[in-house]
Amino acid sequence: MKKLAVYWSYRMPGKVGLLVEPLVPVLQDLNSRGSGIKSLGVSMYQKCPSYINYFKNTFVVRAASDITIIHDTEGKTISLQGDLGTDPTSVTSIVDAGEYEENYPIMQLTWETLLFTEEDIEVSQIPASMHDNSLLRNSFSVSGSMNISKWFRSMRPAFFMRKGSTIDIRKGDVLYYLKVHTSKPVEIVPFEVTEDIASIVEECATLKNYKCSQPLPRLYKWFVSMNRPAKVLKLIKANLR
Repeated sequence: MKKLAVYWSYRMPGKVGLLVEPLVPVLQDLNSRGSGIKSLGVSMYQKCPSYINYFKNTFVVRAASDITIIHDTEGKTISLQGDLGTDPTSVTSIVDAGEYEENYPIMQLTWETLLFTEEDIEVSQIPASMHDNSLLRNSFSVSGSMNISKWFRSMRPAFFMRKGSTIDIRKGDVLYYLKVHTSKPVEIVPFEVTEDIASIVEECATLKNYKCSQPLPRLYKWFVSMNRPAKVLKLIKANLR
């Protein structure tokens, strides 16, 4: 069966992008690194047909650097700690805080993943249910899905912190999974983000500032009507890594 090419890249604050790890299938990651299923002691699932089918074409997204997020319930504040070395980018640029909630603060990391494909395919961002780390133990992940041939905006780790928790993210920790909804085998094809590509990403991301609460089918219609898929594909193919 012919493979489905899924074009992949990322956008990171400062020089953190140099530390980004490539997308790896969940099952391959669990079998090779022992960071999830083996350490949880449930390796019998490795042979379960329904388990294998569910995680088919599902990939892990990992943290590019270390960061600690602390929820102080008394002061009602969020404090951040991180080691970026001599990078002039402050650690605060890695975290976008949504509306403050006393019990479950809403957080979003600015580590962005970009996906695009020529075929009519949806991708879901889902919790990393078979991995174990501080982020996954102390937060509730926000999930979502979109058609990556008809819309081109970044995906970020977003979550609700547990009340009074400390999230200690280490480089290489799994943040979430990306599930490509296709029966075809998937080939991840990396590309570089240029100014022209970033401009289209921002065009999609900021549209909500002018047209609030639009359903995805309407956004897709606008994107396609302006011939953006062909433009994105041309730019990506000119900047493959």
